Amino acid sequence: MLVRLIVLLCVVALVPSPTPLAASETPWSLSAFLDHRSKLGEVQATFVQEKQLPEVEDPIVSTGTLKFAPPDFLQMSVETPTAEIFTIDGTRASSQKAGSDRVRSFPVRFAPPLEAIGIGLKGTLGGNLALMEEKFTVEFSGEKQEWRMLLTPINRRMKRRIEKIELRGQDFTLLTFTMNEADGTITKMSITELL
Repeated sequence: MLVRLIVLLCVVALVPSPTPLAASETPWSLSAFLDHRSKLGEVQATFVQEKQLPEVEDPIVSTGTLKFAPPDFLQMSVETPTAEIFTIDGTRASSQKAGSDRVRSFPVRFAPPLEAIGIGLKGTLGGNLALMEEKFTVEFSGEKQEWRMLLTPINRRMKRRIEKIELRGQDFTLLTFTMNEADGTITKMSITELL
């Protein structure tokens, strides 16, 4: 009996125990990703956007910068082909062409594609799941090295205009934003966050 007990203890001692996560590591998940993003504060990035309209063969390419400031401010400064600044601050949107003093301001809900871009980018860059879930279901998949977030509209007004938004990234960084509209328009944005 004693020999069996000694053998059993030796076998148990040889079985490796699961390696605990290092104190700084958190299992990869949507909540881990968004929690990290929510602590970053202001984000600045450059972008290259290709907008493919169903009736036009070549995409419309624009470049510029993005600025996100918590909790709810997003500015998209288009530099080419035509300079223009689009701002979403809370529920208000505005646009201003370069060289013009005139600022056009309106409730963002009147422009569902712009509202969807704002929700997708502000929610992701700011780690705000509640903002995204107001109008979209949120699915998150992949690994830390290559993740994907899919936003599907649940709001009836948004469903009429937007089919889906797909965001992809690596680690805690957003790399691409793709929006498919109901009319066949596809907007793809490559994003380079600035440190």
